[in-house]
Amino acid sequence: MVEVRCVEDTQGLRALEPQWNALLGRSDSDSVFMTWEWVWTFWEVYGARYRPLVLVASEAGRVVGIAPLMVGRGSGRLTRSLRYLMFIGQNEDVTPEYLDFFIERGREEEVAEALCLALVGEQRGAWDLVRLERVLRSSPNLGTICAVLQHHGVPLERTAAIDCPYATLPGSWERYLAGRSKHFRKRVGYNLRRLEREGPLALLHVETDVSLDEAYEELVRLNRERWGEAGESFQSERYVAFHRRACERLLRRGWLLMVLLKVGERVGAAKYDYVYGGKVWGNQGGWLREYEKHEIGNVLLGMLIEHGIEQGCKEYDFLGGEADYKRRWGDGARVMDDYAAWNTTARARAFRAGQRGRDWLASRAAPWVRVHVPERWLERVDRARRLLGRNG
Repeated sequence: MVEVRCVEDTQGLRALEPQWNALLGRSDSDSVFMTWEWVWTFWEVYGARYRPLVLVASEAGRVVGIAPLMVGRGSGRLTRSLRYLMFIGQNEDVTPEYLDFFIERGREEEVAEALCLALVGEQRGAWDLVRLERVLRSSPNLGTICAVLQHHGVPLERTAAIDCPYATLPGSWERYLAGRSKHFRKRVGYNLRRLEREGPLALLHVETDVSLDEAYEELVRLNRERWGEAGESFQSERYVAFHRRACERLLRRGWLLMVLLKVGERVGAAKYDYVYGGKVWGNQGGWLREYEKHEIGNVLLGMLIEHGIEQGCKEYDFLGGEADYKRRWGDGARVMDDYAAWNTTARARAFRAGQRGRDWLASRAAPWVRVHVPERWLERVDRARRLLGRNG
């Protein structure tokens, strides 16, 4: 018989380490973003704002399923009283992907049902709004999660869909190129030759050729150089601290793929990926803008795909988001979805009633505002709203 217990404090979460990765590896939801190394680093850096609500399913003393969840408060003036139920890792700037319950292979339906029944049973009063983000549409648990929650009055609504392109890796770099168009092959060779005219190219790997400290410092510098103020990565101190700690832990497990590309005597580009579960997970990078005309980012990506093939990897996963380079290098795509649903707690019902009331008043007031309020005032209100939105 499957029994479910709830872990609600940091000490209890820490105690799950010995079972965590072993169960993850026995599941069909295995993801580098759900490894113990990633989850625990997130908790160290961001966890002060949240409370664990990790559901652990066991049978005869053996852990067979984990729902890695947490509860956090809203950040707005009106939402700060709401308790959001989320996957550990959501709601911050590190944006992990392929989040899910992880359950022993072949036991998904039974164990996912037990975990969800705990959510809508003894744990129902602990949260007001559930937001499950970055879940693969092909998740082995998603159907059961949706069915059980809906049966108990919490119907999940899909709020977003994100494509996740990937490239299938054959047995050799030559076979990979043979599967691309003639124009693609010509472009790859042309960019490589142009960049080599700037100086001899050298690919430096962390630990074998360069220290993690040096490579990470270059990565942050080059990422900021490439994206400037428009960048979303490596902008906050916590983001930088999180990835520095995560890199150290992932390196010890042999899952870190961080490289620098030297052009002559200068470091022209850096790339920060993972090698996990038989594939390369594309993550972050950066380069000097003066080499953009040579498409140095694509040159480096080609080198990493070739390296992945040499290491026996079967796929390069570009992760979420559309981009032209992903379409050119990839040959397939998965889909991730975001879901949300309201609980039936008194707090959630009261907030929803207030929300509907505000929407109704806004709809009734809109025609009067359009007629009687000067356009310049409306423009000022819009600017204020955008400013508030940027500042949370």
